[in-house]
Amino acid sequence: MKKHYLHYLLWISLLFNIAFLGHFVYRTIEFRNHEKRGKMFNPPPPHEKGPIQRLKNRDPEMESIRLQNFELRKKFFDGLANESPDYEALSIVADSLISTQNQIEKKITKQFISVRKEMTGEEANQFFNRLTEHADKGCRRIKEKQNRRQK
Repeated sequence: MKKHYLHYLLWISLLFNIAFLGHFVYRTIEFRNHEKRGKMFNPPPPHEKGPIQRLKNRDPEMESIRLQNFELRKKFFDGLANESPDYEALSIVADSLISTQNQIEKKITKQFISVRKEMTGEEANQFFNRLTEHADKGCRRIKEKQNRRQK
Protein backbone atom coordinates (compact mmCIF):
# COMPACT_ATOMS: atom_id res chain seq x y z
CA MET A 1 0.00 0.00 0.00
CA LYS A 2 1.33 3.39 -0.84
CA LYS A 3 2.39 5.60 2.01
CA HIS A 4 0.00 8.48 1.23
CA TYR A 5 -3.02 6.10 1.22
CA LEU A 6 -2.05 4.97 4.68
CA HIS A 7 -1.91 8.59 5.83
CA TYR A 8 -5.38 9.24 4.39
CA LEU A 9 -6.80 6.22 6.21
CA LEU A 10 -5.21 7.33 9.48
CA TRP A 11 -6.65 10.84 9.09
CA ILE A 12 -10.11 9.47 8.32
CA SER A 13 -9.90 7.14 11.30
CA LEU A 14 -8.83 10.02 13.53
CA LEU A 15 -11.76 12.14 12.34
CA PHE A 16 -14.24 9.35 13.01
CA ASN A 17 -12.81 8.85 16.49
CA ILE A 18 -13.03 12.57 17.25
CA ALA A 19 -16.63 12.65 15.98
CA PHE A 20 -17.55 9.65 18.13
CA LEU A 21 -15.94 11.14 21.25
CA GLY A 22 -17.57 14.50 20.58
CA HIS A 23 -20.98 12.86 20.30
CA PHE A 24 -20.36 10.86 23.48
CA VAL A 25 -19.34 13.99 25.42
CA TYR A 26 -22.30 15.96 24.05
CA ARG A 27 -24.80 13.25 25.06
CA THR A 28 -23.22 12.97 28.53
CA ILE A 29 -23.46 16.71 29.12
CA GLU A 30 -27.03 16.80 27.77
CA PHE A 31 -28.03 13.95 30.11
CA ARG A 32 -26.52 15.73 33.12
CA ASN A 33 -28.28 18.98 32.23
CA HIS A 34 -31.53 17.06 31.86
CA GLU A 35 -31.05 15.56 35.34
CA LYS A 36 -30.43 19.03 36.82
CA ARG A 37 -33.57 20.41 35.17
CA GLY A 38 -35.53 17.44 36.48
CA LYS A 39 -34.43 18.16 40.04
CA MET A 40 -35.74 21.70 39.75
CA PHE A 41 -39.21 20.48 38.78
CA ASN A 42 -39.86 17.59 41.13
CA PRO A 43 -43.48 16.49 41.21
CA PRO A 44 -45.32 17.47 44.35
CA PRO A 45 -45.74 14.84 47.06
CA PRO A 46 -48.97 12.82 46.89
CA HIS A 47 -50.62 14.86 49.64
CA GLU A 48 -49.97 18.09 47.69
CA LYS A 49 -51.52 17.15 44.37
CA GLY A 50 -52.10 20.05 42.06
CA PRO A 51 -54.89 20.44 39.53
CA ILE A 52 -52.98 18.76 36.69
CA GLN A 53 -52.26 15.70 38.83
CA ARG A 54 -55.98 15.49 39.59
CA LEU A 55 -56.62 14.91 35.89
CA LYS A 56 -54.45 11.79 36.06
CA ASN A 57 -56.41 10.29 38.97
CA ARG A 58 -58.64 7.36 38.17
CA ASP A 59 -62.31 8.04 38.61
CA PRO A 60 -64.22 4.80 39.35
CA GLU A 61 -67.36 6.14 37.69
CA MET A 62 -65.42 7.05 34.55
CA GLU A 63 -63.79 3.64 34.45
CA SER A 64 -67.17 1.91 34.70
CA ILE A 65 -68.49 4.04 31.80
CA ARG A 66 -65.39 3.24 29.75
CA LEU A 67 -65.79 -0.47 30.52
CA GLN A 68 -69.43 -0.31 29.43
CA ASN A 69 -68.32 1.50 26.26
CA PHE A 70 -65.80 -1.20 25.39
CA GLU A 71 -68.33 -3.98 26.09
CA LEU A 72 -70.86 -2.30 23.81
CA ARG A 73 -68.22 -1.80 21.14
CA LYS A 74 -67.30 -5.50 21.35
CA LYS A 75 -70.99 -6.48 21.15
CA PHE A 76 -71.44 -4.18 18.13
CA PHE A 77 -68.48 -5.61 16.23
CA ASP A 78 -69.42 -9.18 17.14
CA GLY A 79 -72.89 -8.50 15.73
CA LEU A 80 -71.40 -7.13 12.52
CA ALA A 81 -69.15 -10.18 12.20
CA ASN A 82 -72.15 -12.56 12.08
CA GLU A 83 -73.14 -14.01 8.73
CA SER A 84 -76.68 -12.67 9.06
CA PRO A 85 -76.56 -9.69 11.45
CA ASP A 86 -79.69 -8.43 13.20
CA TYR A 87 -79.60 -4.82 12.03
CA GLU A 88 -82.30 -3.64 14.42
CA ALA A 89 -80.39 -4.99 17.42
CA LEU A 90 -77.18 -3.46 16.04
CA SER A 91 -78.92 -0.11 15.76
CA ILE A 92 -79.94 -0.30 19.43
CA VAL A 93 -76.39 -1.23 20.44
CA ALA A 94 -75.04 1.63 18.31
CA ASP A 95 -77.35 4.09 20.07
CA SER A 96 -76.16 2.81 23.46
CA LEU A 97 -72.57 3.10 22.29
CA ILE A 98 -73.11 6.70 21.22
CA SER A 99 -74.73 7.42 24.58
CA THR A 100 -71.75 6.08 26.56
CA GLN A 101 -69.33 8.03 24.36
CA ASN A 102 -71.31 11.19 25.07
CA GLN A 103 -71.20 10.46 28.81
CA ILE A 104 -67.41 10.08 28.62
CA GLU A 105 -67.03 13.35 26.73
CA LYS A 106 -69.27 15.24 29.17
CA LYS A 107 -67.38 13.87 32.16
CA ILE A 108 -64.01 14.78 30.65
CA THR A 109 -65.07 18.34 29.79
CA LYS A 110 -66.55 18.89 33.26
CA GLN A 111 -63.32 17.60 34.79
CA PHE A 112 -61.26 20.01 32.66
CA ILE A 113 -63.47 22.91 33.74
CA SER A 114 -63.21 22.04 37.44
CA VAL A 115 -59.44 21.64 37.20
CA ARG A 116 -59.12 24.95 35.31
CA LYS A 117 -60.82 26.74 38.20
CA GLU A 118 -57.96 25.64 40.48
CA MET A 119 -55.13 26.61 38.10
CA THR A 120 -53.25 29.85 37.90
CA GLY A 121 -53.31 31.71 34.61
CA GLU A 122 -49.79 30.62 33.73
CA GLU A 123 -50.45 26.94 34.52
CA ALA A 124 -53.62 26.99 32.46
CA ASN A 125 -51.86 28.72 29.59
CA GLN A 126 -49.08 26.14 29.47
CA PHE A 127 -51.32 23.11 29.93
CA PHE A 128 -54.14 24.03 27.60
CA ASN A 129 -51.82 25.46 24.93
CA ARG A 130 -50.21 22.01 24.69
CA LEU A 131 -53.66 20.49 24.18
CA THR A 132 -54.46 23.14 21.58
CA GLU A 133 -51.23 22.40 19.72
CA HIS A 134 -52.07 18.70 19.77
CA ALA A 135 -55.53 19.43 18.33
CA ASP A 136 -53.98 21.71 15.67
CA LYS A 137 -51.64 18.91 14.59
CA GLY A 138 -54.60 16.57 14.30
CA CYS A 139 -56.52 19.10 12.20
CA ARG A 140 -53.53 19.66 9.92
CA ARG A 141 -53.03 15.91 9.49
CA ILE A 142 -56.67 15.40 8.50
CA LYS A 143 -56.62 18.37 6.11
CA GLU A 144 -53.43 17.05 4.49
CA LYS A 145 -55.08 13.66 3.96
CA GLN A 146 -58.13 15.34 2.44
CA ASN A 147 -55.94 17.40 0.12
CA ARG A 148 -53.98 14.31 -0.98
CA ARG A 149 -57.24 12.46 -1.75
CA GLN A 150 -58.56 15.35 -3.85
CA LYS A 151 -55.44 15.41 -6.03
